[in-house]
Amino acid sequence: GFACNQMVWTTIETVGGPSAEDTNSDGIIVRSLYPMANAATEIASTSAKVSGKVMGDLPDSAVVKMAYGTTTSLGTESAALTAVKGVYTAELSSLSAATKYYYRLEVSIGTDKYVSETRDFTTAAS
Repeated sequence: GFACNQMVWTTIETVGGPSAEDTNSDGIIVRSLYPMANAATEIASTSAKVSGKVMGDLPDSAVVKMAYGTTTSLGTESAALTAVKGVYTAELSSLSAATKYYYRLEVSIGTDKYVSETRDFTTAAS
């Protein structure tokens, strides 16, 4: 007889994907940190609140920020964020009305950067 075992992976389509995979000494890729961005909330014409969390242990040297912009290149970073009950939140202001914004949570540890999926929201009309 012949048997075929097949494993199928599915993903949610997003604008960008998580990154910064680490390779252990055996050459096996392991993800040590996994930032995740939440859906934007309190969206107004010139402001919005974006948040996320990080799965994994962050060293004291880690810097967590929210990157955002009107293209998937992002371009603007929030100030360093501090977690409140495990959630990092950035209150974005001075946004343009009726405009689509992209954002992701970014964790920097030295020269390594770990990023969440890229999400988006559209500000309200003025």
